[in-house]
Amino acid sequence: MSKENNKDINNILTLHNANANMGYDSWDYLDMAYQADNMQDALKYAKNALQLDENCLDAQVMIAELTSANSEELKVNYEKFIEKAQKHLKKQGLFDDEEIGHFWGLVETRPYMRLKHSYLRLLLDQGKFRKSIKECEDMIRLSENDNLGVRYLLISLYAFFEDELNLIKLYKKYDEESNSQMLLPIVALYYKLDNYDKAKVYLNKLREVNDEAEDFFCSEDIFETMDMEEVIETGSYRYASKEEIMVAMSDSAYLYSTSAGLILWIAENIGKQNSSK
Repeated sequence: MSKENNKDINNILTLHNANANMGYDSWDYLDMAYQADNMQDALKYAKNALQLDENCLDAQVMIAELTSANSEELKVNYEKFIEKAQKHLKKQGLFDDEEIGHFWGLVETRPYMRLKHSYLRLLLDQGKFRKSIKECEDMIRLSENDNLGVRYLLISLYAFFEDELNLIKLYKKYDEESNSQMLLPIVALYYKLDNYDKAKVYLNKLREVNDEAEDFFCSEDIFETMDMEEVIETGSYRYASKEEIMVAMSDSAYLYSTSAGLILWIAENIGKQNSSK
């Protein structure tokens, strides 16, 4: 056996003994990685977690995110992890028909869903919208309750492509859920389709469920930069608030930035009663 192999084995044994003495497992190290104040410590703890559990998907993802040179390299890593994780989960019988649709309810498949969500976000950042739609649809197929809120991204993608049929089908699938993330893309869709009557119907629904919507859109400076940055960074906002609208628009900026006139039209119509309602 080479000196290099002996060194690797000794390092692993040393780490294992240290972990045993401290009582740390892979999840403890993963938590330390998430709480780390700097990239170096986060990477170190993530590697520790992976050494203790070679199938620790969250650790693999964090390491890739911290070390990939660019988004293309990260995309390749994500795709490699997804393929490997699928094989591993299938061996465990977790891709059987009775499990499909309930992935977030299974602790074993949650890391896989988190990975796919990160992959989806990357695809959106890269402007790969058709591929993003397929990823959204697959995630909802695997987890129908959609605890990660993929439906909000998907409904905006349908609106972007003016796909009324699939948009309304998705809206009905979630019992015509009434919040800014679901309603605002529908307003955008009908505005893009030049169907102002229907756009007003859903705009009124939005105004009814969000008391701050009218003030938000009618403000002289609706995009208060510091407020927007804080909301996006923390991901924290009140239900039915202007911050909820900010998040909806930020998550699907491609939809609203390519719909010139939409915001002005909303501002001019959100306070009016819709006689066709």
